[in-house]
Amino acid sequence: MSLLPDVTKKEQESVKWIVERAHEILPEMKDWYESIHKNPELGGEEFDTAKMVKKFLEEQGIEVVEDGIGETGIIGIIRKWSYSCPSG
Repeated sequence: MSLLPDVTKKEQESVKWIVERAHEILPEMKDWYESIHKNPELGGEEFDTAKMVKKFLEEQGIEVVEDGIGETGIIGIIRKWSYSCPSG
């Protein structure tokens, strides 16, 4: 019995891929969580957090088109994902 009974096989494969990818980056995300909470930044002054996010996006091949929006905001565009996701 599928946990996702109302979706297509392609959608199930995509969900499986997303869950697997999330598990792959979980250790890094835990490190981020711990770092951010050990070194809190005031709202609107999240400069170190913004640098961390920008670096991660760039490492994933995501183009950062804007940074510093509202001082610490970031906009990235996913033009081509570097991992092979199931397609139909």
